[in-house]
Amino acid sequence: MRVFFLLLLCVYQCSATLEEPEITFEKLYKFGKDAYTVGEWSDCIGFMRRALEDWDYYQSEYFSCAAKCVKKLPEPKFGADSEPSHVVLARFHHTSQRALCVRRCRRERLSSRRPAIARRDVVHDFMERRPYNYLQVCHWKDGDFASAVKAAYTFLVANPTDEQAKVNMDFYMNEPEFTEDMLEDKERADYERMFISGVGAYEDEDWPKCVTHLDTALEEFFKEEELCRLSCRDRVDWTGVGSDDDVDVVINAMHRSTVECQHSCLARLSWVNGHFFGNLVAQVYRYQHLCYFKQMRGQDAARAVANHLLLDASPDIRWNKAHYRTLYPGREEIFRPELRIVEFARTRLYEQQFLEFAEEKSQLVNGYYATESMEDYSPLKAVDKEDFVKEAFPYEEVASTLSSGLCKTLRQIALQLPTSHEKQAKAEAEERVQRLFPFSKLQGVWCGEVRRPACDRAIVLSIEEGNCSEWLGPMHGGCALVACE
Repeated sequence: MRVFFLLLLCVYQCSATLEEPEITFEKLYKFGKDAYTVGEWSDCIGFMRRALEDWDYYQSEYFSCAAKCVKKLPEPKFGADSEPSHVVLARFHHTSQRALCVRRCRRERLSSRRPAIARRDVVHDFMERRPYNYLQVCHWKDGDFASAVKAAYTFLVANPTDEQAKVNMDFYMNEPEFTEDMLEDKERADYERMFISGVGAYEDEDWPKCVTHLDTALEEFFKEEELCRLSCRDRVDWTGVGSDDDVDVVINAMHRSTVECQHSCLARLSWVNGHFFGNLVAQVYRYQHLCYFKQMRGQDAARAVANHLLLDASPDIRWNKAHYRTLYPGREEIFRPELRIVEFARTRLYEQQFLEFAEEKSQLVNGYYATESMEDYSPLKAVDKEDFVKEAFPYEEVASTLSSGLCKTLRQIALQLPTSHEKQAKAEAEERVQRLFPFSKLQGVWCGEVRRPACDRAIVLSIEEGNCSEWLGPMHGGCALVACE
């Protein structure tokens, strides 16, 4: 007990400041786990809270230095007539300059007496919010129910598949003192807060608030994504690098692990409140274009649809574009994506090309690499910006996807009328739809009341006699064919 009393004094008197830089989140986390093990609940709370504070401080200073040095030393540019030997050494020199900038900045901000991180698994624990998993138990044992719920919820949001975390949350929610306002994510980022608010405004039909809050969510998201990318510069995976590998193999391992980390930032940041939104930027535009439309801002809605399609060519968003094209015939210029979305999507395309090549070519089959090909010696293909934003989808061809005869047979199937061509008709319908939507599968044909498809990425075509093959929205009635991507 005396040991933990002294350590607790350290929590309140010592932290990883410039005065006492030795007491880092790594040490405080260990103290907190030790207190947890012996049942010193208030000590556990004190250590874990200070560990989280120092982790935030460390992250803030770390990112600040990385951002500062990237800004002060942007990537060098070379002309086509540059000497190869100069280009190689100039890049190495630039890397040395940036390394010096980062080290100098961190030493000034974090102090030369602050020890380096001894165990990388501790960083992983903080990224997964593991301290909150200890905190929820310690708060519960210490009699602070509300704080226990908040800590448990904060951990669950970042670990939605953790079965024990779900059991803990169910336990708290079934207690008589539980209230909904206790479900507070202590680590919720600004972009998450504004996205949730924007979606809430959409559901409440507050169209101006929907637009402005989703705009702010995007601004905050891109700030967070930049920090995520900067953090990847310190996430090098040395797996597979041998002591006898030459410098190109080592540099490739560094670049590959960094790019893998940076490419995954979008997916990691697309978890909001414990729910995965796939591509959060695209989801922002999914809601925002509807809010623009409700405000009768058709051209802004069209641009939001174009942004979405560049990031994710979802069939239902293509249907929205088809609708806007009828409202603004001959006005293809209004479907031009924003420059920042073009650059964001193009960067992701380059990363994907790089990672696919690295993954494919690094595979050993029966102890051998794949046979050499021209691709092995070709540079990374540049994508022209104008070509990149052009959408080649043949909107006019949708109306002729299904023939009147096929629609008639599909109606018979939907109405359960006798026909000997059901299997053949369904196969033909699926093949015709796949000409425009290659990854789609026929879900079925129906006649009846208004309904919504069971899948999110649905293609709905009318099979009615008067408007066979008309492209319908997700909410549809009458007789229709539904295919899903």
